[in-house]
Amino acid sequence: MTGRRHVDCLWVLCNNTCNLDCPNCYTPKARRPEEVRRLSWGDLKGAIDHFMGPQISCPYRRTITVFGGEPLMDLPLVERAAAYLPRFDKPPVLEVYTNGTLLRPAHLKRLRYDHLQLYVSLDGAREGNDRYRRFWRRAGESVHDKVTAVLDALPLEQVAIHAVVYPGNMDGMLEAIDGWARRGIRTIDLVADFANPWPAPALKRLERFSREFARYYAERLINEGRVPFGCCAIDHAVRSGSALLRGEAWWRHCDQLVLGADGNYYDCEGILYMPYPRVGGRHGIGRARGGRGPDWQARQRYLDEAVQELGRLGVEDEWFVVCPIMYCKAARLMGSDLSAIVRTAAEISEAFLAPLGRLALDCARHPAFKRRYLDEKLDAWKAR
Repeated sequence: MTGRRHVDCLWVLCNNTCNLDCPNCYTPKARRPEEVRRLSWGDLKGAIDHFMGPQISCPYRRTITVFGGEPLMDLPLVERAAAYLPRFDKPPVLEVYTNGTLLRPAHLKRLRYDHLQLYVSLDGAREGNDRYRRFWRRAGESVHDKVTAVLDALPLEQVAIHAVVYPGNMDGMLEAIDGWARRGIRTIDLVADFANPWPAPALKRLERFSREFARYYAERLINEGRVPFGCCAIDHAVRSGSALLRGEAWWRHCDQLVLGADGNYYDCEGILYMPYPRVGGRHGIGRARGGRGPDWQARQRYLDEAVQELGRLGVEDEWFVVCPIMYCKAARLMGSDLSAIVRTAAEISEAFLAPLGRLALDCARHPAFKRRYLDEKLDAWKAR
């Protein structure tokens, strides 16, 4: 693999704190003041300027994706970014992922930006969601009820749902998805949990759920003559499945640049698995402040090593939702067996994505489906 400076997404981790304490979250949260890291505007502005500059090659619209912790705990930083982005000739898409509990209608007014996509996390029906999403130090209070009340007060055409499928929340998930869509949610980012192991019976249930979802989606598509909502899981299936049909591994090329809450660039989003004091010194590849870019050679060295390591494991012909290069970093940081991690991720990915891949094949000639999931993706692949 040769070095290149082609990225289309800047991942921004704006802090490492949160008002929730979700048992399945794989991102370490700071609970003491001295552990908290908050991204400064100087670092974020520097990263934006570099990402949007001519030194980055990207023939189509770029994306800046903001995570936490919880981004709305640093709302002024996000607002400042949204106000800054319109100065570019082709402003990027700004994606903000929030747990939704702190969201208010006034925030959308303050986050005025033509290319904003706000993702609110809600994992299915009440019982399933609250099994995995819990308030910190507020036992018994329903996160589901709080987020649902927030959504009731928002213009839903401006909001997307980010839903994670776990072994214990599949009951009622499809009904919840249908309810969100019929209320006016236009995008649902559906993904399976890849940070934790799935027992064999749960994997079979995941495949059944994915088939049921595919059948539901196809029926609505045919009956209504349009896609009922944009679904990121179908995007993942098209990307992964089409790459497998071409005999390629889509993940061999990393198109993301990662900015940590400490103002350091990182060579891989796998650093999410560890607290900043464990990764900053050894894995940071440059500071963002002042518009200085990352150490591209250091980033490429890691990517090359990870691709070679995955190649030795023979995983090029496996389904993946999350880039397995991330698991190389996580395995190194945690001292874990990479082979076991990627095999587990591949099993989960196939159970989740293969039925959606078949949906894409079955619906490929439907004009609305083709326009939403195939034509745009093929254009993006050609542009690369």
